[in-house]
Amino acid sequence: MLVVWRLGRRGRSLRDLPDLAEMLWERDVALVLSHVPHRHRDGHGLPVCRAPPYRSPKCDISRERTVASRAVAVTRQLPRRVLVWNMAATIAETLRDASRDIASAEATDLAARLNPALAQVLVGVYVGPGTMVDASGARGPSFDALIALEAPGADGTVPADTVVCVLYLSKTLDAASLADGYKRIGEVRALQKTTSPVDSQTTVTLGLILAADATLSLDEIAQEIRRLNRGIADDHRPDMIAILSEGVVSYGMAFFDTETVGGFLPPAREAKLVPPVDVHLLITETTTHALNKVCGFVIGHMAFFAPKKLRLNIQSVLEGVPASSAIAWTYQYNVGGKLVDATVGGSHAGAYHIEDGKGTLLCKLRFHPWQDGGIVITEGDLPLAGLLPLAGKNFPTTTFPGSNGRQLSCVLAMNDRGFVDMMQRIGGKTTGMTVRQEPPQFTIAKLLDEGTTTPFVARLYMTPPALRDLAFTDKTKTDQFDQVFQFVINHLVDVRKTARGITDLWLTYAARVESGEIARYENAIHIDEPIDQPLNNNVKTFVMDAARVAKTMQQLTKLLEIDIGFLFQNDNEYRKGLAAMEVADPVLADYVRESRKWLEPLRTFRIQLEHGIYVPPMVRHDRTADGRIAAKEPQVLGLSATAFVRFIENRLNRFVEEILVWSFKRALAPAMTIIEIPMAKRNPDRTERFKVAFAGGPDPAWELTYSAVDFDDV
Repeated sequence: MLVVWRLGRRGRSLRDLPDLAEMLWERDVALVLSHVPHRHRDGHGLPVCRAPPYRSPKCDISRERTVASRAVAVTRQLPRRVLVWNMAATIAETLRDASRDIASAEATDLAARLNPALAQVLVGVYVGPGTMVDASGARGPSFDALIALEAPGADGTVPADTVVCVLYLSKTLDAASLADGYKRIGEVRALQKTTSPVDSQTTVTLGLILAADATLSLDEIAQEIRRLNRGIADDHRPDMIAILSEGVVSYGMAFFDTETVGGFLPPAREAKLVPPVDVHLLITETTTHALNKVCGFVIGHMAFFAPKKLRLNIQSVLEGVPASSAIAWTYQYNVGGKLVDATVGGSHAGAYHIEDGKGTLLCKLRFHPWQDGGIVITEGDLPLAGLLPLAGKNFPTTTFPGSNGRQLSCVLAMNDRGFVDMMQRIGGKTTGMTVRQEPPQFTIAKLLDEGTTTPFVARLYMTPPALRDLAFTDKTKTDQFDQVFQFVINHLVDVRKTARGITDLWLTYAARVESGEIARYENAIHIDEPIDQPLNNNVKTFVMDAARVAKTMQQLTKLLEIDIGFLFQNDNEYRKGLAAMEVADPVLADYVRESRKWLEPLRTFRIQLEHGIYVPPMVRHDRTADGRIAAKEPQVLGLSATAFVRFIENRLNRFVEEILVWSFKRALAPAMTIIEIPMAKRNPDRTERFKVAFAGGPDPAWELTYSAVDFDDV
């Protein structure tokens, strides 16, 4: 074999080069070109073969050996006169192509394609089948794909301390296989591991679930993960679920008081510090780069598992992976280091100032409740690590950087009263400094530049929590309702903001086009600042958030013992569920039947967007009779983009309000009911629509009916 790095003088003639290749071939020598100038590409007289990426488990990352090994393998399969290997492909592109190849494989061939693809990037480690065994001799389940620092022995076992990651493989992931993946990864996590003598290193084995496709959407997978997580210890849960044809569900983390969400790696088992972080369950949609995300995650973990074993720029792997992800749920660590559902709370302790003898502010401290403990936050020049020992407790002194120069403590076993005691002790143990409580300050902020005079705030922010207190007697259910409702209302706000953004974007653009500011005619229509991409991105964000709100409503109604889950399923399941509801609650069944008419197109649209099969329309432009240029608004589900978002927002607001209020009405005590306040009698400062009244009073009980009237007009 003759491997030519770059054509020189011999390659300048199209007539001579094929002759040279033919002469070499007759002597059993294959000519392999690693680079061909543009003038010699396919179709210009040179008999070339475009070779696919070769996935060799022994592949060396050095450029020259990679060319040779790939070329040898390809030549055995493709006996052509000249092979052209395109070395312009990056690591990220190679993984992207491998992801497509694996996704198309049969179930029995998944590991055979995945393992060489990973080995091609993760050089120097073993990638293949194996069974973990710990120091006590206990064995875990066998995996068709795992990554370890050493190869298995003759019996196929690998020492547990050397296993970086196990991968549970499935051709098509469904709820049953997801649960099975949880079970098998939990068994691996239960094996004994040697504690690392170095604090900065970990011995945790990652657990990943990887599938070619799935019967569940990424949103549904995230919801199923939440359900499974409730019964499984956080150190026994999978770290990532990757669907090659859809995207990835994984975890990310953000420190308290910061908005930047970074990567999250499972902490070492022996970790003693509890950081103040929100751990987010993230949905990353990508139909092409899911394997890149998997590989990048493993490389990041390797940096702490075996820092000297693998040196690879993680960004070269993650190139092309979407930077944005949707937050499906949020967890937090409690004082004991267990990952539990996040809670939101405020402190009544107030802030404290530490001043020098001249009254100059040295530091400001405040307390924030966190699960069953809290964190101390400081602003100023004094180091928090030097103040914590003065508290009289054996608190860890490790601190973390917050936003705007703030310092954050670990999660401490402390409450409001404990924080006040801490400040009093600091005041009594310091000289030349004064500790005093900051006077209370009150800040009134508007949500979405709106107040309770708007129906959105009054009816969606204020009414449901008030009715909740009357419907629930179980505090556990109240807390569960609050967590899910917070998710719903947050995404409703996002839907409202995005709808406004889409409308403003289009109206501004149309006016600028018509005025000639960004449009002109010079033998053709020229647009200087097109909005196709931002408009389509906003529409996608709007649809995904709206669909999440609608579907999450089933969790709220379930807490009130009403099941509407069938509304979001296929036609067969929908018809069966509706038939049962028509017997139990015919009024709600009529409402659900009408709601399905807009919810089902929305659900289908979301699936198309999620799978990348929707082709967004482009903005069209026409010349008017007077020579000006007019922009024609693109259509979404048969409506103009602005009319579509206005319609869905109105329907969604009414759906959330009316489904919740009807569910609350059914949960009230028999002596109570809910009545609708006529619009003319509503308090203009607090435009609530519903209130609780005694049953049998002068005002009739409200009955649920479906209508097409806009949210603000009902």
